[in-house]
Amino acid sequence: MAETHNIFNGKAERVVQAGRVETMHMHVSSPAPESLSVLPPAPNTFTGRVPELDELVGKLSTTGSPERNSVITITGPPGAGKTALALTAAHRAVEAGRFPGGTLFADLHGYDSDQRAAPENVLSGFLRSMGVPGEHLPHALGELSALFRKRLSNCSSTLLVLDNVFHIEQIESLLPHHTEHRILITTRNELALPEARRLVLGTLSPTSSVDLLSDILRKTNRDDNRIRETDKLKALARKCDHLPLALRILAGILVTEQDRPLDSVLDSLNHDGDRLDQLDPGTGYSVRTALTLSYRCLDAEAANVFRLLALHPGNEFTHDQVATLVGRTSNKTDILLWRLRRAHLLQPGTHPENHSFHDLTRLYARERLETDEPATNAQEALGRLLEFHTRQADAAAYLLSEEADDSVVERAFETPVEALEWAGEQCETHVALVSLAVRHGHHERAHELACALDPLMCFRHSWIERMHVLHSTIEATQRLGDKKSEVFAFQKLANTYRWLAEHEESLNCLQITVSLAKDISERILPAKVTLELGEILLETGDTKKAVRIHKRAEKIFRLTNEDSFRVAALCGIGESQYAINENENSRKNFQKALKLADKTNDRPGKLRASSGLGSVFIAEGDHENAAEYLTHAVKLTRPDSDIEKADILERSADLNIAFGDLDEAVKFLNRALDLYCHLGKHNNFSLALEKLRTILPPNEKTNLEETAKFTENAFTETSSPSYRVLSTPPPSTSSPTLPRLKYGYLARTATLTICWTWLFVDSMVQKKQPDWLPSWFWLFLFVNEILVGTYYMYEPKKRSKLFETTEKIFIKIAMVHSLITPIGAILATWLTFGPIAAIAVSTILATINLTGLSKSKRINI
Repeated sequence: MAETHNIFNGKAERVVQAGRVETMHMHVSSPAPESLSVLPPAPNTFTGRVPELDELVGKLSTTGSPERNSVITITGPPGAGKTALALTAAHRAVEAGRFPGGTLFADLHGYDSDQRAAPENVLSGFLRSMGVPGEHLPHALGELSALFRKRLSNCSSTLLVLDNVFHIEQIESLLPHHTEHRILITTRNELALPEARRLVLGTLSPTSSVDLLSDILRKTNRDDNRIRETDKLKALARKCDHLPLALRILAGILVTEQDRPLDSVLDSLNHDGDRLDQLDPGTGYSVRTALTLSYRCLDAEAANVFRLLALHPGNEFTHDQVATLVGRTSNKTDILLWRLRRAHLLQPGTHPENHSFHDLTRLYARERLETDEPATNAQEALGRLLEFHTRQADAAAYLLSEEADDSVVERAFETPVEALEWAGEQCETHVALVSLAVRHGHHERAHELACALDPLMCFRHSWIERMHVLHSTIEATQRLGDKKSEVFAFQKLANTYRWLAEHEESLNCLQITVSLAKDISERILPAKVTLELGEILLETGDTKKAVRIHKRAEKIFRLTNEDSFRVAALCGIGESQYAINENENSRKNFQKALKLADKTNDRPGKLRASSGLGSVFIAEGDHENAAEYLTHAVKLTRPDSDIEKADILERSADLNIAFGDLDEAVKFLNRALDLYCHLGKHNNFSLALEKLRTILPPNEKTNLEETAKFTENAFTETSSPSYRVLSTPPPSTSSPTLPRLKYGYLARTATLTICWTWLFVDSMVQKKQPDWLPSWFWLFLFVNEILVGTYYMYEPKKRSKLFETTEKIFIKIAMVHSLITPIGAILATWLTFGPIAAIAVSTILATINLTGLSKSKRINI
């Protein structure tokens, strides 16, 4: 550690401060140095402040207008490296020959009440260094100041560096009147010097933090392998909050423990409760020491606010949250917050009116909360904060609900969009707040807040956050002995795990729900569990069983008159039947759901049923009805719900694919992909991407794959998956006009079978072959029908021109066959058995074919 001089005594002291290793303690009784040109040495390692250093050196220029801004202040939080920057800039300015009159330096120890330098002592030290004998020094502050200014007026341009200034009274008498001199001040507070030029320091950037650690390690041992472990150094820098003081202390630990792996150091810093202890080198000066000096300078009210803010679990806090937490008026809260901001114990948040802690400052505030704040005060403050967020969440949920009435809703938010933005911004805070409430024994309030947040999290599809909140809720209800609330919390947790595609966990929660429900009387709960089980079966591919389970749930909801849940059950039946190609039954259940949802004005139910009908009609080739229902779904979609918009966009793409408008389909899918990516819906993104791959021409697929790889890498494993959609595989883009397989082909086959059979019977009765058509023609038609069936059943991965040409020929022959064979059968019946039998056969054949046609409309691609 370097030894440095101070103008008061010349004695070397060893202390770490704010991004440098050296600082000075003042003892006025000691002799002063003889030269004005002695500055403490600059730190050996100075990294990451290049822009600020260049700016400061520029401000120290003595050229230009001599009247402007001779005072420069460097402000910032404790440990930000203010002194290191000031000394480095001062040395560069002196080396450039800017201050021929010399330099004066004093550490005023403004934040240490035991060592705080009085202005009289500082002036006496300065005057001694300027050659004034001690016996000639006056005692009064005014006389000392006048003498100092007089002596300084006879000097050429001089630089005064005043370090660690606490308040303006410390330095008023030290400021010279002549503007050719420069005064460089470092302080943690915003000083009342309106004419001063300010430079505000924050923490270092992540890159500069790693560079600082690497430089120190490299200067100690160039062969230290830990220098190359960049990712681990980044993680360590984050734990140090990118604060220069903490980084230098950590670097010192790494230097003295060269055999210690970085993983070990990182593990020791991962525990928030011990991190400040780990960043204490044991030399008397640490991060905790630096923060303590600032904390002790606060007045009682500001210190109280500083402590209570440690209760807030969010990354930043609003003015209203702080006012509620500390129990003060809005105006008083504003005054106290800005005191903390001026002391740099609080930082600006992402929003100009918000405030935040640096991580290490938050940890220190928690320590002071535990040691200095009465427990009852902390409990009351947390209770106020929980009540505030519960009221806000209730207001937001009501405004976003389907029944919201602008005339009665509490005006916490002006619009649903504002309420939704608030829910998103505070989501992490809410998760932490519910957990904090449970830890501090506020079980009832934790449960109330969780209930208020639940509709917001469902609306935003914040399933990961909802999972954490529900785990805390279950613990709270167990502590309260509220069995009914515990059961419903487990049922909601099962629903959450289903949305997260954690089906095994969802089933486990359902089993617990059923087990606990035996002790309570709740008639609707078994149906809810059944409905949830049906949704799980549908998503896991057990669709036939899903149909049965959904039907069972629908029956219970019908008996209990729970119409909204019955709509969900009917839609579940429709989706399950759609998945197994029972389009007719699926359509009927969606129509029932839509009718019931219309009756009860259930918008989500109407949306789900209309979207489902659109998908079914697309599958059946009825584009007109599909377009009608999807248009209706678009009208039902909430403008503030991105997930609903994405779902409708994807279904609209399916319809455009069916119509053959692939350019429009690509546009819809791209917009849906953007929304799915923004929402973190990885499963939906993958499904939509697969559709896009199917319809894009080969020359565009390369760019798609690169974009998809980049985008999918952006999803984390914890991305909440899957807002489930009815995923219709896009039809081939080059199919000719075809009847649908299931009904059209079966109806034709049944017709022809009956005709062939009847003609065979007729030939047996007549004892001869029918002479109106040769046998070889019947054989040809029979073989052609087999080929047509083969084409219906078989769809190659890559369609060739030969395949398409032969397919069209066979189908045209089959269409002629479909006309000739029934006519021949009817004619033969007439000639053999008479007109009545012919009419009967005609009626049977017409019924079969009309049924097939009604179930299968032709599709033009």
